[in-house]
Parts: sequence; C-alpha cells; structure tokens
Amino acid sequence: MGGYHPWQIVFILPVMFYSLLSELFLNGQTFGKMVLKIKVVKLDGSELTLGACLIRWVLRIIDIWLISGSVAIISMLVSQKSQRLGDLASGTTVVKIAQKDLWESTTFMEVPQDYTTAYPQSQLLSDQDANTIKEVLNFVNKENNTGSDIEYHPMHLKLQKVLKQKLQIQDINGSARKFLEDLLKDFNYLHQ
Repeated sequence: MGGYHPWQIVFILPVMFYSLLSELFLNGQTFGKMVLKIKVVKLDGSELTLGACLIRWVLRIIDIWLISGSVAIISMLVSQKSQRLGDLASGTTVVKIAQKDLWESTTFMEVPQDYTTAYPQSQLLSDQDANTIKEVLNFVNKENNTGSDIEYHPMHLKLQKVLKQKLQIQDINGSARKFLEDLLKDFNYLHQ
C-alpha cells in the first residue's frame, strides 16, 4: 500500500471492507441500511452468500465510484427490479423492510398446544433459517398480484430444495409452500 504507514492501514482497511463485511454478517444490512429499514436479499430466496456480497462489493467501483454513481443510477432506472450493476451480477436486490407489524417481522406464529410436528428434523433449523422462511413466504404473498399458483412459486421451490437437503428430509406432504409453512410451525412449536 504505497506510502502508507502501518497505523494508517489500520484505519483504511475497515473503511474499505465495511460494506462487504456488514452485509455479510448483519443479514444484508449496513448500519445505514438499518436506519433506512432496507436490506440486501437474494432474488431466489436463498441466504446471502460471501460470493454474492463480494460481487456487489467489487462492482461498487463501477457502480458508485466511476462517474459519480451514474452507472448505478442508469442501471437502477433500466432494470426491472431497480437493481444496480452489482445486484444484477450477484442475483440480489435491495428491499424495504416492512414496518407495519412488529410481529410480522419475527418468526413468531401461534401454534396450538396439542400441535404435532410435521417434520421432527425442524429442530435443526436456526433462527436465521426460520427468518428466511418467513421472509420468503411474506415476499411471495406480497409480490403475487398476478393470480398465478404460489403453492409452487420458484422461490418456494428453491428454499424447499435447500432446506430438504440441510435437514435431510426425503418426503414432504403437499406443496412447496405448505412444506415451508409446516417447518415454520414446527420451529415455533419446538421453540416455545
């Protein structure tokens, strides 16, 4: 790093990697995004990965730093989901976090006391897994204004595939949507 003294590098490195590390470890958010109630999500509903965050971070150079952000603005205006170049390349987008109901933004779901779990493997779900399930279910419900069949929505199917593999579930009962709803109910019942 050229003519920098070691103590200067200690201050420069955190600034350089701030957005990359924040989005990776703070569930798609930087502190600024938290204040604005927005976050980065994968379009297919899967978890945000190091690869996706890295692509977004590297393309910030073109998106934001070259020509004073003009590339990002043009990209956002012409893309269908208002994505900047880094989002298009990484399969991500920035979404507004709903403020309407605090319960809606949690994984909480009422489950009867005599409930029987559909998938005992759901005890292996993490809080982040449950949050992802809830976010995908909410996102598809809100975005589905076409009247198409959401029982087998591509986001539901992708998340179903990931969770079946993670939890080593062979057979499911019903649609991809029902599978996700059952896992969320199981999670709530097992974590009461």
